Amino acid sequence: MARRAKRGISPFYNRITLFFLILAVGFLSLVVFNLFEKEREAGMRRAEAFREFKSVEERERVLDADLAVLNTSRGQEALVRNTFDVAKEGEEVIVVLDALPATTTPKESPKGLIPWFLSLFE
Repeated sequence: MARRAKRGISPFYNRITLFFLILAVGFLSLVVFNLFEKEREAGMRRAEAFREFKSVEERERVLDADLAVLNTSRGQEALVRNTFDVAKEGEEVIVVLDALPATTTPKESPKGLIPWFLSLFE
């Protein structure tokens, strides 16, 4: 024991130093884990933003195409005709209605006890 005291104890062998090292490793592990979670969440947000960006680009392309059509006089006329159901002066308008559902006549059931009883088995 006396020999050990003379040589000195390694700083890593000291219990207090080991305690602080373990504490530092635990703290750094928590920090790394939190950073990993934040990175994963940022990746998901980035993917969502990219999807939204693509949908906005698609919408812009559709709106540009609609705007190109509306810049012509024929496109403006078509929009007005479809929106307000109007016609030019002298034109006739034909309104097409959906067919009415066919009405069925109720089947006359025979009156009496025996026909009623037999109708239960049909």
